[in-house]
Amino acid sequence: MQLPDLLSCSSQDLDHILSCFVIECRRADGSPYPPKTLYQLCAAILRFMRDNEIDLNFLDGKDMRFRNFRKTLDARMKQLATEGIGVTIRQADPISPEMENALWEGGHLGMKTSVALTNTIFFYNCKLFGLRGLDEHRTLVTEQFKLDKISDKMFITFYGRTSKNFAGGLNQRNLTAKEVKHDCGPDGPRNLFHVYQTYIDMVGPGSMYRRPLAGEGLKYSKQVMGVNKLGKIIKDMCSGAGFHGNFSNHSGKRTCATNLFQSGIEEQLVMSRTGHRSTAGRNYKRPSQEQLSAVSMALNQPKLGSEENECAAEFEANNSKLPKLMVDPMRTPMINITNCNVHIFDAGNK
Repeated sequence: MQLPDLLSCSSQDLDHILSCFVIECRRADGSPYPPKTLYQLCAAILRFMRDNEIDLNFLDGKDMRFRNFRKTLDARMKQLATEGIGVTIRQADPISPEMENALWEGGHLGMKTSVALTNTIFFYNCKLFGLRGLDEHRTLVTEQFKLDKISDKMFITFYGRTSKNFAGGLNQRNLTAKEVKHDCGPDGPRNLFHVYQTYIDMVGPGSMYRRPLAGEGLKYSKQVMGVNKLGKIIKDMCSGAGFHGNFSNHSGKRTCATNLFQSGIEEQLVMSRTGHRSTAGRNYKRPSQEQLSAVSMALNQPKLGSEENECAAEFEANNSKLPKLMVDPMRTPMINITNCNVHIFDAGNK
């Protein structure tokens, strides 16, 4: 079958060809693509045409020349969703504080070996500074980190450069790169200030990730760590610790957002760490089981007899683990929820 030359097609022919494409295209094994992937394939075709100086935006809802194509794409995506294709998205799992502690105790994090030290630097670059799975790590250099001791406090400052959310081009000339100053807290055997100081002193200026050498002690080659090895650091670390779940390098950034969310940190401050400039950062947050249980308890059916006291006690136990809402006795706090106002009154103030 001869493929049509999209670059020489008229708008009418292109509308027909793309409509047929979204209905008929399949994976190599014959299974259909998920709705989101189908849309991304169409976006890739649009990008290809623009790269070849063909200015036909068939995804523009105002361009009536491609109305049939958009209706076909919309119907096909709805059909796939109805069939349950692509409705469940597999996301990277965050690393819980219990898992993180187990990684330290098991020697997968720390400074006992060169591999463990590399794991530690990579993981905390994700968790502390919200770096992405691989692309932001590949170009990372040690000069982007500054270690300071001010009085009895220790700080690690990260100076970001270009990233997915900051390309530094014409349209982002009024934006600035990420800059995060992290307080390492009280001194101790796991204090990250000493971990970063040890690592940076060993690898020296230049690329952040060098190939760790086997054997006793901390030794690194001058050779930069390969992309394949860098791309599965967290996966290998969690697999070595015996963790079950979908762990990848993206788990580091998800751990950052999840820990801040579960600690009740304001969304604006969460975004300052993750680097998001929109609500897309919400996709990285995972509620704790206590938070989910508190939501379920609030929606459960009324209890009778002795069950009521037991239910109230369980709800109070779960609710006590949630971040507290600071209530001003002179004002009525409000939370906006989709065109509704929910008033919360402090029972201790009348």
